[in-house]
Amino acid sequence: MKVGASSLLKEGTGARELQVHLDPGFVYQSGGVTAPEGWTVEYSTNNGSSWGASEPSPASGVTDVRATKANLAAGPIVNGSQIFSSETVTQIPAST
Repeated sequence: MKVGASSLLKEGTGARELQVHLDPGFVYQSGGVTAPEGWTVEYSTNNGSSWGASEPSPASGVTDVRATKANLAAGPIVNGSQIFSSETVTQIPAST
């Protein structure tokens, strides 16, 4: 079984956090987190009392996972959906 986290965020720009608490019976597997590009993933082994940037060993001790982003723009919520945007700057390859 896979667990996902998503949320409608307060409109505007600011710090954002998505967090998942694993109920008893769920066991986290090593390498089991995928977060959006630019987000920081942190792990807790004590129900969110403290956080670490490295996946613990053994991974089965993870009780909570969160992803944070210091500055993210969230658009208005319309009919239960929200608009997000991001920009990536890259060089255009030279033509051959």
